[in-house]
Amino acid sequence: MTYRCRKWLYARVLDASPSPPITIIKLQIRKMAMLTSEQVLHFHTFGFLVVKRAFSLKEVQDITNVFDQSMLEDRDGQPFDGEERQAIFGLVERNPYLVNLIVDQRIFGAINQLFGPGFLWTASDANYWVGDTQWHPDRHNLTWALIKATLYLDPVTKDTGCLRVIPGSHQMPFHANLMPLDSRRQTSDLKPNNGQGASFGLAGQDAPSVSLETVPGDLIFFHQNLWHSSFGGRSGRRQLSLSYGENPVTDDQMAQVHQMYKANLSNATERANVESDRLYGDALMTNEDPQINAVAQRLIEIGLK
Repeated sequence: MTYRCRKWLYARVLDASPSPPITIIKLQIRKMAMLTSEQVLHFHTFGFLVVKRAFSLKEVQDITNVFDQSMLEDRDGQPFDGEERQAIFGLVERNPYLVNLIVDQRIFGAINQLFGPGFLWTASDANYWVGDTQWHPDRHNLTWALIKATLYLDPVTKDTGCLRVIPGSHQMPFHANLMPLDSRRQTSDLKPNNGQGASFGLAGQDAPSVSLETVPGDLIFFHQNLWHSSFGGRSGRRQLSLSYGENPVTDDQMAQVHQMYKANLSNATERANVESDRLYGDALMTNEDPQINAVAQRLIEIGLK
């Protein structure tokens, strides 16, 4: 028996179909040891941090079951053809099981240490990736910081599409000096000193970087101004990401919060991931769990829904 709301799996699947039944168990919210001072310093200096074995294999399997079924629903039951990326924007905050990840202390507690109090939930995205992802940062605006927590649901290595990062590239002037790597975006205020659109004479995969090889259960945190990429991966490698923003205290930062919301809603609407003008679903916004409710109330306070 399967309960569905269009595009979203909302309940337990207990049928006798030829494929194995999917059992979804509510994710356990548990305390993790706080990040060490060395880990916090590592993140702020280099812009990323890998926490090995943050989630158990059982937890990863439960997450993967929901992830795969949701992606299948999004494809209207059709197999993934591997021709282009499939993405669901807002999966976590619209799914009653995955929504618990937002406040899971292995993620939420770490974000609190990295950002301090008052930080915001921003959005999630679920992906079946296809091909290479060229060098880019998620953002070029360095006046309001965002952190992405990422789970790869498949083993990934340097040669099979793991995340590659350029340490320290979330900070100026290094961030701007890497603009030649990004052929998609050239903005006047970020052009490097060595010329417009200059080339470093390197293939993307040869740029000096660190490859973050992971297995399911490992957790990656990275600053969304950090330059990152992926090369050599097979089609359909699975990634689930959760994003948080620092406490917006200026008018400019608050404007960026609302711009980010509109952009995320536009992405979700374009892909038919939502059916209304709301990015955040009831799984987040009307949740009775005190921790999740506090996250929702913070969003409501600043005019998001």
